[in-house]
Amino acid sequence: MAIPFEAGSLKSGQTVLIHAGAGGVGGFAVQLAKYTGAHVISTGLLRNHEFIRRLGADEVIDYSLVDFREIVRTKFPQGIDLAFDTVGGDIFLRSADVLKMAAVW
Repeated sequence: MAIPFEAGSLKSGQTVLIHAGAGGVGGFAVQLAKYTGAHVISTGLLRNHEFIRRLGADEVIDYSLVDFREIVRTKFPQGIDLAFDTVGGDIFLRSADVLKMAAVW
């Protein structure tokens, strides 16, 4: 199995949305994406924002206060390069709404 950044072909300079950046999988994904040189957006509760930023996220969105799609669409109207879903369900489908093309892992 390829890691998401290989399968998603994430490269330096691209933008990735990683859900649940304070979680075990999401936290590693934030660090790996930042190491790759990507611009990292993550979702997480306000109380976890500082932790997620220390992991390497450039931007953090509180999913309990706002629909992440509104923030991402405003900042990146052309869409982002990759979304990494560690939550599942509706988040997976909504993540596709902010992509340049289908690249949800």
